[in-house]
Amino acid sequence: MHIAIYEPDLAATVTDCYNALTAGLQHCYPVEAERLARVLAGERPPDRLSQQRAWVALEGGIALGFAQAAVEEPDEARGGPRGAIRFLGYRPGHRSAGQALLEAAESYLREERMPEVVAFHQDHRWPCYHFEHAYLTDRLTHVEGLLGLNGYQRVAGEVYFDWPDLVPPGPPPTPVPAEFRQEMLPGSTRYPSFGLLAFQDDRQIGQCWCDSCGANAPGTQAEDWCLTTWLHIADEWRGQRLGAHLLARALHAARDLGFHHAAISTSRENHRAQLFYGNFGYRPSDWTYAWGRTL
Repeated sequence: MHIAIYEPDLAATVTDCYNALTAGLQHCYPVEAERLARVLAGERPPDRLSQQRAWVALEGGIALGFAQAAVEEPDEARGGPRGAIRFLGYRPGHRSAGQALLEAAESYLREERMPEVVAFHQDHRWPCYHFEHAYLTDRLTHVEGLLGLNGYQRVAGEVYFDWPDLVPPGPPPTPVPAEFRQEMLPGSTRYPSFGLLAFQDDRQIGQCWCDSCGANAPGTQAEDWCLTTWLHIADEWRGQRLGAHLLARALHAARDLGFHHAAISTSRENHRAQLFYGNFGYRPSDWTYAWGRTL
């Protein structure tokens, strides 16, 4: 086994490795080599990412694992630069390959004088992996274990709730007098992005935005999943069922548009949202985490 810098001619074997690694995982779908090659080549990286580099663990021409790291530029809210491991995966049973890939990524980030590193942050998510806002799913336990044994700790989390075969409830009554408007935006699949907005005297007091998950996995069943990407109620109107009313109306709009399933997510610390979604009709489906350490 040896570690090689990723080159385009390795796209096919890396794709085989990725698809084997994520097969059967919730909200992960097979990806074509051409698409994964664009991601590994650093095409259209997320904001503030630069100097991306990828490695492949090879044995007999077969990828046992792969990793991609990058430099995240300073941010006013977060502070100085840090290293980012966008993805690290290896076939179960090949821990030495995963260890070598992790060390290659860390060595590169040390050379770039990064004081810390974060792995699988949602800001750096591969566009072909999972749904929006996802970190590393805890179902990839062998990857989590490798990070933990190398001094990484969980630094952020996002929990997903699913509603397969969506049959939404009727919008519950709310004492808040409001005008409701629906907005449609072009989507990247056959479904549009859309939002339900609540206004009072021309002031927006609530909003619920949804989109198809097919942008991450075009041509797959992900297109039939409606992901609620944003649900917000102005502070003074919270606790009056306006959020439940908006969400129910949005899910009915999703059914009318042809969506079959629904999903929503929130941070691991947002217990209020977890309580709300669980009682509304969703069921938890996946816990995802970002991992970090100092270098």
